[in-house]
Amino acid sequence: MIFMSLQEENFTFRKKYSPAHLGRLAAVGYLAVSLLSIAFDWLKGGISPVFYWLIGASFLFVFILFVCLLYIGVKDNLRYWKEAVIVFSGLFVGTIVGSRLFSGIPIDEAETFRWIYIVLIVSFFILIGIMSVVKYLINMAEMDDNSQPKK
Repeated sequence: MIFMSLQEENFTFRKKYSPAHLGRLAAVGYLAVSLLSIAFDWLKGGISPVFYWLIGASFLFVFILFVCLLYIGVKDNLRYWKEAVIVFSGLFVGTIVGSRLFSGIPIDEAETFRWIYIVLIVSFFILIGIMSVVKYLINMAEMDDNSQPKK
């Protein structure tokens, strides 16, 4: 079958994904790449301090993307978004503190990364709204599909 229903158990979006689990993966990935960058900079040199801010913003973006995409299969919407916002806030603060420690420069001196982080915050809440509308439309389509008699 080309199109799968959200009712099927083996469908990817029906598996249980937690924003806390995704946040832990993003935090571990951020720390791993940052530590590897420190090791590379120590051995070879040439890594800009701004690179650590870029790593933090990249992992925040990946977290936002996966949290919003995996929202489709969630049953308890309010609990999921509450957990996602809390984990996003922690990851946000963690990447800022980590980037400051790893790079040695504050966010004001890290070129335009203050604006990039503001855009990430706004994008997170816009994507929450978009995914809520998409999920509502999917649920309406499934209800309409289930209400029609089968031939």
